[in-house]
Amino acid sequence: MKILIMNPSSGEMLDNSLSMPLTVYHLAGVLRNAGHEVSIVDEMIYLAGRMDLSLEEAMKKYTSDIDALVFSSNTFNWAKGLDNCKRLRKAGYDGLIIAGGVHPSLAYEHIMTNFSEYIDFIMMGDAEYNLLPLLKRFEQGKGYDDIPGIVYSENGRVVKHDLPCDMKLVESNDGPAYDMVPNGVYKTITFECSRGCLGHCAFCSIPFRRNWRPYSMEHIEKTLQLMIPHISKIEGKPTIITTDDCFTTDSKRAIEIVKMFMDYGLRDYNVHLEARVMDLKNEDFLDLLTDFPSIDLELGVECGYDRGLRAVHKPLTVEMLYNCCELLNDYGLEKNVYSSFIVGMPHESFEECYQTVNTARDLFNTYGVFSAMSFWAPLPSESFELLKTKVPDLTYGIFDNINWSEDQELHYKCHPNLTREQSDQLKRDTYIIKNQV
Repeated sequence: MKILIMNPSSGEMLDNSLSMPLTVYHLAGVLRNAGHEVSIVDEMIYLAGRMDLSLEEAMKKYTSDIDALVFSSNTFNWAKGLDNCKRLRKAGYDGLIIAGGVHPSLAYEHIMTNFSEYIDFIMMGDAEYNLLPLLKRFEQGKGYDDIPGIVYSENGRVVKHDLPCDMKLVESNDGPAYDMVPNGVYKTITFECSRGCLGHCAFCSIPFRRNWRPYSMEHIEKTLQLMIPHISKIEGKPTIITTDDCFTTDSKRAIEIVKMFMDYGLRDYNVHLEARVMDLKNEDFLDLLTDFPSIDLELGVECGYDRGLRAVHKPLTVEMLYNCCELLNDYGLEKNVYSSFIVGMPHESFEECYQTVNTARDLFNTYGVFSAMSFWAPLPSESFELLKTKVPDLTYGIFDNINWSEDQELHYKCHPNLTREQSDQLKRDTYIIKNQV
């Protein structure tokens, strides 16, 4: 089959990071290795003027004779993906349209109830489990009653097939289609060593929480060998981002992987990892990082006070955070790490938000550890469900508006514990903290 994989843009927000979307190139590898003819349209790089064609020209070129459109979306770019589907159907396209990713996996009932005329299937979980058999059955004209992790509309009702509880990662020698990455377009290249997370944070949209699935070391090395010849395609000094939700879940394994990175010469590049405060007690890991000056770690802290950490189910205390920063200081790693905080969550008062702001300030003043601070966005999650109890007319429908995340009135509505003046003040102070470098 001829298949177009699309990465929708996030409305009018131009993502200047221009990071290679690993999901898109992983899907391309999976589909191509199964014998399909694959093309890719990553909207952001066309909107940024980094391709020879305009986005409109690319869409005309790549949708003219395809059998299926596949797109993966999060909550920020879901509406643009939906808009693309509507435009294609209006233009007469009657082939398959399959949506996957975090947002469709969580909002499947809303999507298939309201938009089944545009989207045929929602794919949940890993493509190897459902996308490949679904396409095969479609080609054969057979049914799909036994295909796991798909959602569709049948006679006006939404049908959902559950995923297996023990879904393991499928390891392939072929890996992501790094050879399809265009030259000189992206600013970062992406890589993964695991999927999922053992945590269950209230604000998180990851569909498969408390479920960490690591790739084998052999698979990681083979994929690394596939990626390395294409690092030179990245603009400027390349940055490599591992997309693992928590790279340090197994600290001994993390040490092995970082050593592998070193053996393959990745110290010549910037490397970004996500870590947890609780995992950085392993001093062998910290000692290793001192020999990798271009590596940086993002610590997902989220709240700067203990009640907030408990409210979002973080197995962490402020004391543990400070002890971690002190240890990082001992190893001279404070400039290699930054803490990530969120303010304005539905459980928080204005005063509690400022406990987080003040903690971020203190980390910088005491230890020199910078912080990335963001305002909570109403993404599908346990926190969003809590918000809906305070604002009953909120539904998944708000995310169908392409520029929902830029809607100031919606922002105020989604933070009912804050006055408009308090919300504006928090925005100013979080901006200052993010730019304190």
